Amino acid sequence: MRWRRGAGAVVALVVAVPLAVGVAYAARSEPTSGTTPTAGIPTGTATATRGTLTQSIQIDGTLAYTGTYAVGYQGEPGVLTAVSPPGRTIGRGGVLFRVSDAPVRLLLGEVPAYRDFGSGMSDGPDVRQLEANLVAMGFDPDHRMTVDRHFSAATAAAIRRWEGSWGRKSYQRTGRLTQAQVVFLPAPRRSAPAGGWAAPGRDKWPEPDLR
Repeated sequence: MRWRRGAGAVVALVVAVPLAVGVAYAARSEPTSGTTPTAGIPTGTATATRGTLTQSIQIDGTLAYTGTYAVGYQGEPGVLTAVSPPGRTIGRGGVLFRVSDAPVRLLLGEVPAYRDFGSGMSDGPDVRQLEANLVAMGFDPDHRMTVDRHFSAATAAAIRRWEGSWGRKSYQRTGRLTQAQVVFLPAPRRSAPAGGWAAPGRDKWPEPDLR
């Protein structure tokens, strides 16, 4: 038992000595900071460029609209004769569709068109909504119109300017709008195929997915 413990101590000393020597050698061999690289090692420079890292994943699927929505068209019943190319987004002032070849233009707003617009009409939120659209489209350049609930002479003048943008001659401009000429919707919409039947409260259009 004593010989084994002694042997174990001797072995431990034999192993530890080379380890200490190796550490000391490594300490002597490691270059200190500020020293120049060893001659003969090739070095060089390269220009760094900035770019964008991208990653793409291909997934099979079908692109489609999310559904349909109702358009509050209040004109006379007729045939839906024309729309913009399918899938195109119609913005403020654009022709949403044609009923019996008469254009129906889109205006933005929450209140549906429930009556005609013209001088002598009673005040209401629909008038304010119309005036806000006329201002947004640039048809009150002199800022004579007050955006409120009242249909004024300045409102009629702005409508006449809008009619002029349609290509109407000066003698054809009425300064009035009927329910069959405009549709109010909360946001721009995508067009749908033509050929259906247009009647008050019955029209369906693709629900836009603007995400």
